[in-house]
Amino acid sequence: MKLHELVAALQKSLTTFPRFVLPDGNYIPAHAHVTEVGHVVRKFIDCGGMTGREEKALLQTHVGNDRDHRLKSDRFSKILQLGMRVLPSADLDVDVEYDCTPESNTAARPNPVSCARASPNQDSGDLLRDGRSSVLTQPWI
Repeated sequence: MKLHELVAALQKSLTTFPRFVLPDGNYIPAHAHVTEVGHVVRKFIDCGGMTGREEKALLQTHVGNDRDHRLKSDRFSKILQLGMRVLPSADLDVDVEYDCTPESNTAARPNPVSCARASPNQDSGDLLRDGRSSVLTQPWI
């Protein structure tokens, strides 16, 4: 999913509570915070000598102790708009970084966002999913 598509989905339903869904169908906790919007460029070479380049927008999430925290679509949209100060384009694919073990010292793994959907209440529905990894999901918007 492109960043501009995610922002558009969020703006269609400003009072909903987006949820991140893992590939196995489990949710990232509803009180997860989006703590950072970043621009990532990865240049690489494979074992056959072919070079490549990937460029993405990266959303970093954090699950803290504030279990009453809920991120509404309007606030999430504003965070993404602020992120445009460091992103070269809204046409970038979006990855979500989530470490499922908050007490872990291991690095979080980025996961591609495929589509978005919103829930009218803070405890159900999802907005961010992918068939391969942690992500945002298809819109019910």
